[in-house]
Amino acid sequence: MIIRIKNHAYILLSYRQRSRAELVRRLKEKGYAMQNIESVLDDFESKGYINDSNFAKMYANHLVTNKNIGEIAVRNKFFPHQIPDHILNPILDNLYDLNPPEKLVKLTIEKRMRSREASKKEKTKLMNILKRRGFSWDEIEPELNKLNWVD
Repeated sequence: MIIRIKNHAYILLSYRQRSRAELVRRLKEKGYAMQNIESVLDDFESKGYINDSNFAKMYANHLVTNKNIGEIAVRNKFFPHQIPDHILNPILDNLYDLNPPEKLVKLTIEKRMRSREASKKEKTKLMNILKRRGFSWDEIEPELNKLNWVD
């Protein structure tokens, strides 16, 4: 049974890095016993196959630099992975120092407004998009007010 769990975990890890909580969830869905899953994952951690800190760095970097997502949304995406705050907070602090939220908001606005007219209706849509992307009103408002909106 342990060999089957290991093989399934190897297959999952062959696609991409995963958090321990994600592996536990996926292996439990396959019907494996929790004590067997834990022993396999403890072995994987000792060998360095899974590392929540490395996973958090990789995933957060992807979300912030590639997807231009705000901190609120990033934290929501990490919820199922159960990464502790003492690991996640320094990673996000560092990423948002390198990529300030104001810059990410500005990039999103510029990309959207390339092909759109600066109307009040568009301003509302843009504000909602930025809120869904996890930016706070304090990060959104200054950038939205820089544009000349037409009635």
